[in-house]
Amino acid sequence: MAGKTVQAGATDGTVVPDDTAELTRQLEQLKEERDYLLVHSQNLEAELRHIAREPARVRDLEQRLADAESRLRQVSVVHTGKWLILRPDAALYRIYRRLRDGVLWLTLERYRVLRLKLRRFGA
Repeated sequence: MAGKTVQAGATDGTVVPDDTAELTRQLEQLKEERDYLLVHSQNLEAELRHIAREPARVRDLEQRLADAESRLRQVSVVHTGKWLILRPDAALYRIYRRLRDGVLWLTLERYRVLRLKLRRFGA
């Protein structure tokens, strides 16, 4: 048998390894690898639990944002009247901006598209 010898005092023929130091070293290395893999798997489990909580957190933040936006939209008529009387410049600028970003921009964009279509058919 290569690498193993029969013990001289044994009568039952048990095999004793020649290199017990090598086997104990391999055993220690396997234990270190096992410990490393255990720690790594625990870290992965912790990361998975953290990631699993993220969608719930995102939904919670979206809900809070929706609540805040709905509260901001609830402006009283008295507050709007005071604002129009006390700050007409800001009110007019805001009205202009809403028209510019909404109705006027949409009208100009449709006019531009129409001109492009007419130019394509006219050429």
